[in-house]
Amino acid sequence: MMDILRNVGIAALAIIFLGAGLTFLTASVVVPAAARELEKECLELAPDLWREYQTKLEPGETIDQRPDLMQEVGQKLQPLLDAKLARSMGQGQNVAQSTTNVDRTDVIDTSDTVIDVSAVTTSKTEGDETND
Repeated sequence: MMDILRNVGIAALAIIFLGAGLTFLTASVVVPAAARELEKECLELAPDLWREYQTKLEPGETIDQRPDLMQEVGQKLQPLLDAKLARSMGQGQNVAQSTTNVDRTDVIDTSDTVIDVSAVTTSKTEGDETND
């Protein structure tokens, strides 16, 4: 009976330490990385928004220390990120559509996706020549 209680206590202690470790990892690695990415995207898409939220910080405080501000900036930035993604996907589709109408041997048309394999076939051909 004592062994069972001891094992349960050890398991509970292990779970507590695991939770503390994951909290530390999140606070020291994940949140700062997310804050850097948020800053990068915000400066690219809405620099005025970034400056607005910088003024809400206390002197010496960084955005990764204020998850409430990170969430607000992220919510305001999300429509801009969605529009950026839609633009980039739209440009890719235009290129793909224009190449599907051309009869080329270096493009594989899978109906939904067009993959340009010219760089692969060129590299392979050059590599084959040096091995002869």
